[in-house]
Amino acid sequence: MSSLEKFMLFVPNRLYVAGCDMHVSFNIAVIPPDVTVTSMTLRIPLPPASGPFQLECREVAGGWDEQSVASAPPPTLDAFSSIHLAPGVPEAEIGLAFLADAWRFRSLENHGVFVRLHGGSVQAFAIENPPYLIVGTD
Repeated sequence: MSSLEKFMLFVPNRLYVAGCDMHVSFNIAVIPPDVTVTSMTLRIPLPPASGPFQLECREVAGGWDEQSVASAPPPTLDAFSSIHLAPGVPEAEIGLAFLADAWRFRSLENHGVFVRLHGGSVQAFAIENPPYLIVGTD
């Protein structure tokens, strides 16, 4: 019998937006341990831009909360994704499957990701239009 892939949608459990910078995390520890995660994609609604721009994503390496991140930003690791985008692209996708096991089984180490927009006279992220996570499972 073949398996049917299913998808789960997660909204952020923490989100901080400051202009073209965003810290976001998701609690995926609620996925049952006997379920296999086959994919994990961060979908980021993008603001308008007047020219080509770049989206950079880094794993956050330390604890943070929405109240203190502006005055005490957490450390981040080297960028694992850098995407060049044309103006008018409504949404970007970043694969995060490599973080699935750590975020599920070592949830205290799940500090989320940091996303930054560069160039192209891009406007700020809109907190009213948050990113979301799509997790595929068997």
